[in-house]
Amino acid sequence: MNPYRHRVLICEDESLIRIWLRQELIARGFQVVGEARDGDSAIEQAVRLRPDLVFMDIKMPGPDGLAASEVIMRDAPTPIVILTAYADSDSIARALDAGVSYYLVKPIDAGQLEPAILMAEAKFRELMELRGQVASLEDALEQRKILDRAKGILMREMGVDEPGAHQLLQRLSSQMRKPVKDVAAEVIKANGKTFGSMKDE
Repeated sequence: MNPYRHRVLICEDESLIRIWLRQELIARGFQVVGEARDGDSAIEQAVRLRPDLVFMDIKMPGPDGLAASEVIMRDAPTPIVILTAYADSDSIARALDAGVSYYLVKPIDAGQLEPAILMAEAKFRELMELRGQVASLEDALEQRKILDRAKGILMREMGVDEPGAHQLLQRLSSQMRKPVKDVAAEVIKANGKTFGSMKDE
């Protein structure tokens, strides 16, 4: 691990823990780019500074650490290590739902820091890959809906069967030099009428 590339944001309202954590991270070559004492500041700094990693206390004034983590994962996805005095199942479940990558139970052993960072990064990569797969699947499903709706319009308006409607969309795509999904969207917008002359071409 090359720690020099890590820009870390520490979000902790207890001064002694915050100071200790900063010293331990700096001693290991990490760059502490910001410190937050409440949830609102944690969110603001995470979005503005775009750190490589966030250490987040679970109990803070304003939005708690889990609520703040949820916003950060939505607006500025970052590996997050939660700091908590309690490892109860409800807190862990909330942390997972918020997109937190790892958690450490207080009091923290300095020797746990680098392994926690490695685990947080690995879990974060897995989460981002999964989000990408879900987004791709959602895009594919949305495209399928558009194509099916456009074909249904062409079948109704032009009296062709589904293969004929599909071939017509492909022909339009070639002639208009646009992706099939864009042509399908135009068919839906025009409700098929603009493309009526294509049937016998």
